[in-house]
Amino acid sequence: MEVAPIKSTRIYEEIVRQVKQMIAEGRLKSGDQLPPERDLAEKFVVSRTSVREALRALESLGLVEIRPGEGTFIREVSVEALIEPLALVMASQRGAIAELFEARRLLEPAIAALAAGRATPEELSEMERILESRRRRSPRATRASPRTRPSTPRSASRPTMPRSRGSRTRSWTS
Repeated sequence: MEVAPIKSTRIYEEIVRQVKQMIAEGRLKSGDQLPPERDLAEKFVVSRTSVREALRALESLGLVEIRPGEGTFIREVSVEALIEPLALVMASQRGAIAELFEARRLLEPAIAALAAGRATPEELSEMERILESRRRRSPRATRASPRTRPSTPRSASRPTMPRSRGSRTRSWTS
């Protein structure tokens, strides 16, 4: 396990950041056992107290399980662990959520326009087929829905300019 020495004033936060990064990169997987505190302290070049604090923080985030006498293990990320913080934010930040939806309403038409301009003939045919199917079911159902949106990001992320001299200009959505 390779780690970088800690340079932050909040040492435990840097340890947490590095462990999260290792999990995200797949270097640590569900069920993996972390080295003992003493070894972690040596690898991170920090005190055991900082390691203990980081492990407690990781445990409160639901990323590790500390089993007394056995060690510290990477937990499997559950749906509940992902949804709980989001639900808490949604309940406490209604204004921020309203702003997010407002921004989405402003951005989506521009993204859809990009997608339409960059879509392949096959993607356009698929979008037209979905919209026609919706119109048959309900004449008012002409707005984009989750069923028409999957093609949008793919089309919108295509480069605006063709390749030139081996380089490629890409849009900010890619």
